[in-house]
Amino acid sequence: MKLRIEKNKIIDTDGREIVLNGININSPCILKFQENHDFLEDIRQIKKLGANAVSIPVCPAYFQSRDNYCEEILDTIIQTCKDLNLHCLLDWHAQGNPIKGATRDPKNFIDGYLKYDANLDIATKSAEILSSRYKNEPNVIFNPFSAFLESGRNDYLEATKILLKIIRKNTDSIVIISAVDWPQSLKYAPFEELRPEKNIAYGIMLYFGENLGEEKKNIIKIKEKGYPVIITEWGYQKNNPKEKEMSGGVDDYAKPIGDFISRNKINSFAWCYHPTRQPCLLNSWNPNDLSEWGMFLKEWLNNLKTGM
Repeated sequence: MKLRIEKNKIIDTDGREIVLNGININSPCILKFQENHDFLEDIRQIKKLGANAVSIPVCPAYFQSRDNYCEEILDTIIQTCKDLNLHCLLDWHAQGNPIKGATRDPKNFIDGYLKYDANLDIATKSAEILSSRYKNEPNVIFNPFSAFLESGRNDYLEATKILLKIIRKNTDSIVIISAVDWPQSLKYAPFEELRPEKNIAYGIMLYFGENLGEEKKNIIKIKEKGYPVIITEWGYQKNNPKEKEMSGGVDDYAKPIGDFISRNKINSFAWCYHPTRQPCLLNSWNPNDLSEWGMFLKEWLNNLKTGM
């Protein structure tokens, strides 16, 4: 059933509130071509863990380098999600400042293309292609830009308006407006500038950091303004976190954030169903070999279903 937004809630065509409790897979092309792994099986396992949605990081490098990206990758993913009754977030995994053309990790190339390519022309092209191709898919949600880094309010707002205008030519499906900076912040959420635009949600990656308390307040503020929030990534890495924001544990991060999410009916996608892509839900590709973070999430999702 196609989702829409009514006040600060996501609802289905029958008027029932839907809270997205999802999980991210790794970039499907990295899974397929670098790791020789079946990403569709990951989606099936995510369903078994108790999620009702999956997030797909659409890697700008592979999107540009493979002529049949949609046919070979996304079509099969979206059909599998429909078969499993899962909602599907298409996350254009660009990170940087599209107005200034600054990309995160500018030395990271795949097949000659920047992995996180934040180029505005590429972002607008992807927004046009994806929103046109999947405009009638009832289980699809769009995130046209994953992370606005080193972007002041003016650049952030300009890029957001450009991408939103392109998508709205094709579909009225839910669109996520991502946050800025790293750790991410919702401080620039453009409520007034985007009114009376419908089916808008605000997205944030909510990791362990100094601004965690402030962003929880921002999330509540946004809900009070009449918009839903979608946490596009959350999680922690117990062993050897590659970034300090991915540190933390059950007691000082996962449990309080999980309680905050469930208590306030916040939509969320845990990162990441993968044994090395931190924060890792798995220790190995054995689906029963969950990390501490994975075991916590499995129990948390089960408690949501049982109402505990």
